[in-house]
Amino acid sequence: MSSALSQKQKMLLRLREIAQTIDSDLDWLGPDRRRDFVERLEAERDEALDIVLAEPPALADVEIAQRVLDHLRRAAKDASRADALEGWMNQAGVAPGKP
Repeated sequence: MSSALSQKQKMLLRLREIAQTIDSDLDWLGPDRRRDFVERLEAERDEALDIVLAEPPALADVEIAQRVLDHLRRAAKDASRADALEGWMNQAGVAPGKP
């Protein structure tokens, strides 16, 4: 078995990184720059999420995905993406929040 990360695992890690960045204190950027920066990150996040959701989940994916799910649940506009991720996580046989 190869120790190299799969594309799905790389995207999950990137999703977690993006979520952490968006959730961090970015006020130092100023309102306009912050908004533009977050919009770009959200677009990248959504693209990475589409890649992840296209592959079946593994049990090891759930812990990383939980962090992303927590992030998505914070904003009402991301509810459908959060629902899709939660459904994907359920396919691994572990309820979200209980890795």
